[in-house]
Amino acid sequence: MKDILFFNIDFKVDKKLVNFNIDNYNVLFFEQSIENVNFEDANLDNVEIISVFTSSNLDYNILSKFVNLKCIILRSTGYNNVDLAYCKEHGIKIYNIPSYGDKTVSEYAFGLLLTCIRHINKSFIDLKNCKISNDKYIGFELYQKKLGIIGLGKIGKHIAKIANGFNLQIFAYDINYDDKFTEEYNVKKSNLDDLLMKCDILIITLPLNKNTYHLINKEKFELMKENMTLINVSRGEIVVTEDLYNALLEKKVAYCALDVLECEQNICPRGYTSSIECIDYECMKKTLINHKILNLNNVIITSHIGYNTYEAINNIQNTTIENIKNYINGIDINSIVI
Repeated sequence: MKDILFFNIDFKVDKKLVNFNIDNYNVLFFEQSIENVNFEDANLDNVEIISVFTSSNLDYNILSKFVNLKCIILRSTGYNNVDLAYCKEHGIKIYNIPSYGDKTVSEYAFGLLLTCIRHINKSFIDLKNCKISNDKYIGFELYQKKLGIIGLGKIGKHIAKIANGFNLQIFAYDINYDDKFTEEYNVKKSNLDDLLMKCDILIITLPLNKNTYHLINKEKFELMKENMTLINVSRGEIVVTEDLYNALLEKKVAYCALDVLECEQNICPRGYTSSIECIDYECMKKTLINHKILNLNNVIITSHIGYNTYEAINNIQNTTIENIKNYINGIDINSIVI
């Protein structure tokens, strides 16, 4: 019997996965990220398939423990947490979920945007404490403001559709464009620098890769309009943490909402005995700055929950099971070419 190991399992939510079984395989489940499981005395020779969420880091040190690993089933679209070179060298197949939350994440991005610019969270907290001060809640309308979408993939496209309903002027930056879509939804194609200089609001929806890592840095912040609004629902590593913090202090960025952070696994450890998964200097520095950003009153940070709806979770679980069956049956649907 071969083994399938699932990590990052929430037993209250991932019920379809927990109830999953398949002939000729033992299926085992772990709540922790893969790097937090103690494999010291475990026999991993029978592990053929592992499945993880975004918070598990599949680097050389982890993957080399599974000498007979043949397949990685990602419960996410992005695969920046996987050592692709190791997988290619060892013939390990990777399956992802190409689309599960384009509507979910897009709607969440607008929820963050409206909460920021209309001070919804501040008003709610003040009302509970009977400290109402209407001058603190003055915001601005979205009507006819310039919105820049950085990444016009499936999520970016749905953001553009929603933006039309607010009568926003829509600009987008990407390396490829769907001309039929941009024409239908009044999206103006732009290079990144021009988009940063002209837009009042930026929403980042890019995948993380070597070309997008730290794409938004000090130089890019200096190009942006004064008092702009920044929303990031993609990956924290696309924005340089320290440069964002300085832009917030200088009020270059007037409002900011983040569902993702660099080194976000360290922002809120689970209990005093929890291990810190990234202990190098740079990650610890980013963690410290994250806490400083968290305490700014013009910022909203949420715990990477943009995907978190019943519909998206159901899609993730169904596609995960489908991908396992695809691998076993030699079908390459949803497999990543490396």
